[in-house]
Amino acid sequence: MKITYLALSALLSAAAGAPVDKDIKTTTKSSGSETAFMKKMLDDMADYYEAGAVYDPEYFEELTACMAKYDDELLPTSQDNAWKQMMAYFKSNGTDKDYMGKSDHWGGCIPGGDGSRCPEGPYSRSTPEVFGAEKMEIYEPCNYVSNVAYYRSVTRTCAYKWSVDDA
Repeated sequence: MKITYLALSALLSAAAGAPVDKDIKTTTKSSGSETAFMKKMLDDMADYYEAGAVYDPEYFEELTACMAKYDDELLPTSQDNAWKQMMAYFKSNGTDKDYMGKSDHWGGCIPGGDGSRCPEGPYSRSTPEVFGAEKMEIYEPCNYVSNVAYYRSVTRTCAYKWSVDDA
């Protein structure tokens, strides 16, 4: 999935603690958790590839424990907010006019057009796949899901025995 400027901006704003779309609801049983929406999105990915599957709950627990390892309340929340803002961007279909006066719509990557944000070429797939109850359209499902691999580096970093003093 190619992330357009507005989507990236929304993700970074969410990660930085900017206001989040409070209308986005989770469908997970742990909706009181600060990472419930993140878990819901990861479950949607697992379900896409294997109907009824959920994201590995043991690994998710390890990941969220790692994120909160040093009593950091912002990191788990920022990840949840990033997923919420991605969904909000999808639901809003982006914008007709951003701060640079250009359109930025979900899936609107048309190379070569006036003010195109996608000069390198179109999506490999011209028909999107849908994820989750919200039916979020994803044009590059393998690319979208493969980005979750970066979470593995988080737990590996957490498990690493650092030689610097924590103090």
